Amino acid sequence: MPMMPAQNNRLVLLYGSQTGQAKAIAEEIHENAEKHGLRTDLFGLELTEKKFDVTKESCVVFVCSTTGDGDPPDNATKFFRRLKKKTLPSDHLAHLNFAVLGLGDSNYTNFCNCPKTLDKRLQELGAKPFYPTGYADDAVGLEIVVDPWIEGLWTAVRKQLGTEINGQRDDKVSESQSEIVAVKSCEDSTNDRTSTAYTDLADVADKDTHSIVPENQDGVIQQAGPSLRVSAPPLCDSGLTLPAKSVPYLEVEFHPEESLLPLQSGCPFPSAAADVVMATVTMATRLTRHDAVKTALDIELDILDTSFKYEPGDSFGVVCPNDETEVQDLIDRLGLTDHADTTFSAKVIKGTKKRAAAVPAHLPARCTIRYALLTCLEIRAVPKKAFLRMLVEHTSDAVQKRRLQELCSKQGTADYAAFIREPNLRLLDVLTAFPSCCPPFERLLEMLPRLQPRPYSVSSSPLVSPDRLHFVFNIVHIPSGSGRAAPCTGVCTGWLDRLTGHMQTGVYVGMAEEDKVAEKIGQITNNHFRLPSDLSVPIIMVGPGTGVAPFVGFLQHREKQREISHDAVCGPSWLFYGCRHRDRDYLYREELERLAAAGVLDHLVVCFSREEPVTMETDGAPPARYVQDNLHHHGDDVGRMLLDEGAVLYVCGDAKNMAKDVNEVITQIVQKYKGKLSEARNTVFQLRQDRHYIEDIWT
Repeated sequence: MPMMPAQNNRLVLLYGSQTGQAKAIAEEIHENAEKHGLRTDLFGLELTEKKFDVTKESCVVFVCSTTGDGDPPDNATKFFRRLKKKTLPSDHLAHLNFAVLGLGDSNYTNFCNCPKTLDKRLQELGAKPFYPTGYADDAVGLEIVVDPWIEGLWTAVRKQLGTEINGQRDDKVSESQSEIVAVKSCEDSTNDRTSTAYTDLADVADKDTHSIVPENQDGVIQQAGPSLRVSAPPLCDSGLTLPAKSVPYLEVEFHPEESLLPLQSGCPFPSAAADVVMATVTMATRLTRHDAVKTALDIELDILDTSFKYEPGDSFGVVCPNDETEVQDLIDRLGLTDHADTTFSAKVIKGTKKRAAAVPAHLPARCTIRYALLTCLEIRAVPKKAFLRMLVEHTSDAVQKRRLQELCSKQGTADYAAFIREPNLRLLDVLTAFPSCCPPFERLLEMLPRLQPRPYSVSSSPLVSPDRLHFVFNIVHIPSGSGRAAPCTGVCTGWLDRLTGHMQTGVYVGMAEEDKVAEKIGQITNNHFRLPSDLSVPIIMVGPGTGVAPFVGFLQHREKQREISHDAVCGPSWLFYGCRHRDRDYLYREELERLAAAGVLDHLVVCFSREEPVTMETDGAPPARYVQDNLHHHGDDVGRMLLDEGAVLYVCGDAKNMAKDVNEVITQIVQKYKGKLSEARNTVFQLRQDRHYIEDIWT
């Protein structure tokens, strides 16, 4: 289709999306625009100058996320590259009026860096914002900012375009698009709670979680506070404003005689730098003692007969299935057992009102319910409010229906955060809590996101073994309770543990050919976490726990480079590592100590957070328990290398606490040189911009 000509009353929606969240929000705006009397066109930013041209548009809304170390999403890199051209005049976009909705995660230092950069650059080129920029934070819930931002967008767009809907006031228009649910008192809800199915489930859940019903001094049962299943004042006495109902647009037809197509229909994965390849697991080594708090596994992959190439510090994605037991439980709960293994095809419902309706590209043309749930759909995704709104329509019990309405309502935002988002509930947990809810499988195909590869950091060097790749991870264990119906393991870490259970050992030994297993992997793009090309540049590495993984590869690579080039001059290298116990979970201890003894690693600085330090620090400071403590103790050396010697600082590991604490300590170290805190923060920011402070962190 040719690029549509610009029109004065046209609103163009553009999205930059890595995992699909920004795209989904842009689609939501697109879907509801017509109800507000607006005509919109929706495009991904990768279609710049093919389906749209910002130099010819007058009103544009951008929905954009951030990926990597503050980078644009893959589908937006070309657009950003062109927008950043220094030769563009200051009035290049003087005709453009715009609004930006940014998505990010405040656990990461460069929060919403991409939309912030977009906003700033658009204004530098003369574009004018017609609506305040919104920055939604996934750390506390995107909906907290997204929902009110979209609600206010309609008025701003109509004002910008000079349009009205039959003279109606804006609040009347908005009201007509919202569903208002009548008040149902808590007393009525309590009385209705005698339904057999609901009471039985609550009893089972209470036994499973060992909950205690509080009593007062007279032995009378007290009113409990709110929970996933139970409401409390004032919410249960309030009228509710619900999201708009989602429009059904898919239907399935079963074909018992037909077979299946490839994994996720061969649809490319976001972030993938190359095609997915099959690699063979040749070793699986436990790096932690049996009594360690966490179990860490080192996996070796054979990549000899693949096209996969990597450098130390690269990340790659493991394509894993969902847990088979969990999938079977979901099939049983939805009453789909009889059709679970029958081939079906999906198609768009004829005459659906959903705009741009299409069968998801990752769904094979011929599939089964089990196959879709196992390999195509993210069944662990925390249900969004729109998902809960869909579940309301398929819930028969009045009390359960009201509670689901509350959880997805504007008034129930706090309860949604406390009982759905914060405990990371999955679909099966919600269905277990509300047993009269039974959505059709077609609605799940519409609402569940795509199952994504899980990213891991390489812990080896291709110079040491070009046909082998190592990576390490902790097996994630998720307990029951807080609404979670049953304990489970991480989707990928649990699968890898089960996959390699028969070959796991505490020492490196080869596996017999018949014991080897294979897995699908794919390289990830936008990776700046690599060694300096100049060997003389000093490096400072901070990686507690499994965050040490890429640095093992760094050091092995440096060792091999020194062997290859005898006259190479390598800059000093420091590694700040931490774990709980010296003898239980000190990962790669022998290898790190060997590299230090060989002079490849100049300074190995280790701390143990659950052991009593042997001695006090020489400067009288409290003993180091965490990597940031040791960074502080060695602040003079770190500051000198960063500011005077051009060192590169690498940080790998936990984003929520460790990375933030390290950033604070680095800022304090720099402040000793710069004097003022504001100058120190600006210097740290510039270090990041110049790729001298690089992170590979996760939540």
